[in-house]
Amino acid sequence: MNYIEKLKSKTPNSLSSGKPYKVVAGEIEKEKERLTALLKKEGVKLVTMSYSGSGDSGDVDDLDYKPHAPKDSQLQQDVEKYLDNVINSFESGWENNDGGRGEITWKVGGKLKMEHVNYVIQEDYSSYVIE
Repeated sequence: MNYIEKLKSKTPNSLSSGKPYKVVAGEIEKEKERLTALLKKEGVKLVTMSYSGSGDSGDVDDLDYKPHAPKDSQLQQDVEKYLDNVINSFESGWENNDGGRGEITWKVGGKLKMEHVNYVIQEDYSSYVIE
């Protein structure tokens, strides 16, 4: 199952934005097609983005293009926004509380791979009464 099919099959039937997953999946797919055409035209073959955050704040740590970054700065901003939308479609709120981190690898014209980790604080509690 590709990521669009997975997103379309998610329940409940809408995101916090109120848009149904199927609508968001369609928007993501259209934007991927648009960006793919522009990146190919610039000769970009691979895009990798790493991100991290916690305490209600998250950010892109690195956005790398192979063999080179697009010359068009607007295209770079659009790629970052697109990948951020992909992250939030699957891991909405990842930056809240203990936070998380991850990386997206996009073979331009092919698949996106997202690897994500949520940070979790674990407690091990014991209580004893000794007379």
